[in-house]
Amino acid sequence: MALDDTVDRRYLLRKFHQSKVILVADLHLGFEAEWSHRGIDSKDPSISYTIIDRLMSDINRTKANHLIILGDIFHSVFDFRSVTKGKSWKTPDWILDKVGSYFRSEIISRSEVKLTTIQGNQDGFLRSYINNNSIIPPEGEFLENYNLGVLHGNVPPAMDVLNASEIMLGHIHPMIELIDEMGLKHKLPVFARLSISREQLFKIFGIYIDEDELFDVGLIDLVKIIILPSYNVHIPGLVLNNRKGIMKKTQDFPILRKIISHPELEIQMTNGVVLGNLEDI
Repeated sequence: MALDDTVDRRYLLRKFHQSKVILVADLHLGFEAEWSHRGIDSKDPSISYTIIDRLMSDINRTKANHLIILGDIFHSVFDFRSVTKGKSWKTPDWILDKVGSYFRSEIISRSEVKLTTIQGNQDGFLRSYINNNSIIPPEGEFLENYNLGVLHGNVPPAMDVLNASEIMLGHIHPMIELIDEMGLKHKLPVFARLSISREQLFKIFGIYIDEDELFDVGLIDLVKIIILPSYNVHIPGLVLNNRKGIMKKTQDFPILRKIISHPELEIQMTNGVVLGNLEDI
């Protein structure tokens, strides 16, 4: 069956007994404020509304009953260094209030959909709009019922996250750059996937395990790590196959450096096409 190139599914779906879980990352609601600072007339956060509408549509279409957002729901702070000589700007409260209220009315008010959110590096005002019981700190948590570890990716994972058989995160908005026959460059959002032993996983994060604990934690088990693309189609990301760019940028993503430079990192486009290992792209 031919794949539809127009499909752009920036979410993952998992089924666990009675739960159908949809996972997304990096909505960056309220990002229009940064556009406004860059000279684009976009003070009304109407595009953020369409992102929320799209998310609600995906929830309805997949019949998911549990939504997990892997951080950066909001776009509360942004750098504007090229113009402001190193200053950072805060998204105006009135924009956050608008998109926060719309998110609350369209997503949080849905009693049939459970919400779990990871606090991202942009989510300083998250508790103003979302119940504390739904919020997990940036280092993440092991969701034992799902055997799933979730975190944002800007800080090292909590120890129990590494006990999961599958670990999902966001933060870097992974992309790849492809060049067409005309020589034009296209940056495309992707899922970055890596399957490694739990022993390798601990080594990546610099965690030492005593020999007596080796059997208990199942170090020979394969662990799947998936970095999700930004759900927001207007947000740029880290181009993984730009070697020079990666070398410069990994200092901004020290936690994920060994993952995104791993030779067996597999790249999958948002239309389902698997491109193979990153080093071959």
